[in-house]
Amino acid sequence: MQRYQLSLQQAQQRERNLASASQLAHFLSRRSEKRSKADAERRFAAEQRSRDEAIRREAAETLAAQAAVKAADEMERRAAAEAKAKAAEAAAEHAEALAMGESDKREAAEAVANQERWAAAEAAVKAAEAAVQAAEEMGRRAAAEAKAKAAVEAAEVAEALAMREAESRLRFAAEADAARAALLPRRVECVVCLDDEVRESEALCCSGTRAEGGDEEGGATEERVASPHYVCHVCTRQMAALAAAEPRTTCRRLFCPLKSVGRCEANAYTDAALAIALDEGGFEAYLKSRADLIEAAADARVQREIAAELERLRGLGERRRSIEAATRAIVEDVLTLKCPRQGCRRAFVDFTGCMALSCAGCGAGFCAWCLRDCGKDAHSHVWLCDAKPHHVKNSLFPDAAATVLGQGHPTFDAHWLVRKLAGVRAILRPLAREVRLEVYDELQAQLEPLGLAREDVNSLLI
Repeated sequence: MQRYQLSLQQAQQRERNLASASQLAHFLSRRSEKRSKADAERRFAAEQRSRDEAIRREAAETLAAQAAVKAADEMERRAAAEAKAKAAEAAAEHAEALAMGESDKREAAEAVANQERWAAAEAAVKAAEAAVQAAEEMGRRAAAEAKAKAAVEAAEVAEALAMREAESRLRFAAEADAARAALLPRRVECVVCLDDEVRESEALCCSGTRAEGGDEEGGATEERVASPHYVCHVCTRQMAALAAAEPRTTCRRLFCPLKSVGRCEANAYTDAALAIALDEGGFEAYLKSRADLIEAAADARVQREIAAELERLRGLGERRRSIEAATRAIVEDVLTLKCPRQGCRRAFVDFTGCMALSCAGCGAGFCAWCLRDCGKDAHSHVWLCDAKPHHVKNSLFPDAAATVLGQGHPTFDAHWLVRKLAGVRAILRPLAREVRLEVYDELQAQLEPLGLAREDVNSLLI
């Protein structure tokens, strides 16, 4: 029986360790996602700055090219003016040559040649102006293409960031749903009354074997599988009452109901398990029925041993019930934050917005400082709540800056750390020292983060 209790405690300890590891992994994954998101935003800002700088450089080059073209145009205009002036001089000389006679005809021919050169210069100037306009048009097109390319790249980066943010939100929602499901009690089916809404903590369990299939000759074969059978506490009490009233000549022990039809080969239920499932009167009747059969066939020495065993079993039942009740009260009523409305009691692990919370299940409005049911809206109560810390000035948004930076709710967490520690101490204080230590050993993974050590539980000044 002691080995069974130790293995049960070890299994529960492993489950608590797994739960703590899952919570730590969830916290690390969230912090890694936040850091990766910040790095992506910084990279996007740096890329945007580099693209803007490239656009500015291209615009500066375009302006320099335009300035160079304007300078060339000015030079060509000056050359054209000089050519016109020379042509005018040549025309004047040609007129003088005509007046002077035949001897100056050669100079007139030269003036005509100068006019032809002036026409060629004008044609060159027009060609240069057309080249300048073409260069300006190409510059404008290049700038427009660069801006369009930068806009497309910015849209792609924004779309990638939006997709990553959506994936992160979906992953966080799935993890939050899984955490909420893990906090809810597991439901099992009773093999007697077939009620499939029985809490696992309120049912008696065995791990037996079932006869499945058959051999070639039609005989049944036993396949040993992990097949727990559950019996609710109500049916367990009825089974114990029937067993106590049934006349027998051997020691009365309770077995899984499926054992009588050959579908379970588990051993009898332990007295520790029955002490939890049965009420005080039923457990006493169960022990008395066993004691009556044992005492009828035992001698004085055996009777003394039986009396000692009965006392030990009675003490074990009361002690185990105290441990179970204290453990359940700490986990369900102190460590688990839930909706205060009766009939809902939905647990929550996080929230958004102000400290006036609204239940996602029943819509109840309640205070995040004291978990008081305030009807449909808790804002007016939150401003005047006596449970909030005295140093808090903004009752609705005490962690506004931390929430914007993605750091959660540090003031809320610190407040409930103190309240949870006080609640645990209030439950453990009236218990016996041995019971307190066993309760602490079962819930060590949940109590150590509160700052509660085993030495505190062992002392009387807890």
